Amino acid sequence: TLAFRTEDEPSTSDLYALAERIAPEGRSGDFTHALIDFGAAVCTATDPNCADCAVRDCCEYGGNERDE
Repeated sequence: TLAFRTEDEPSTSDLYALAERIAPEGRSGDFTHALIDFGAAVCTATDPNCADCAVRDCCEYGGNERDE
């Protein structure tokens, strides 16, 4: 899963390790911008579009069967 629960607050080293695993080598800037665009278009705070989300299966929030 990509999410961290509040009781399992990640350390800075945990976050860096995750970023190194998922960001394409040499393209971290492109990856960061893609995440920002994804958040703006699909994974919004007030109205997430979980039904059409490409990463729903690895998302703790989206895995709660939100099909609006």
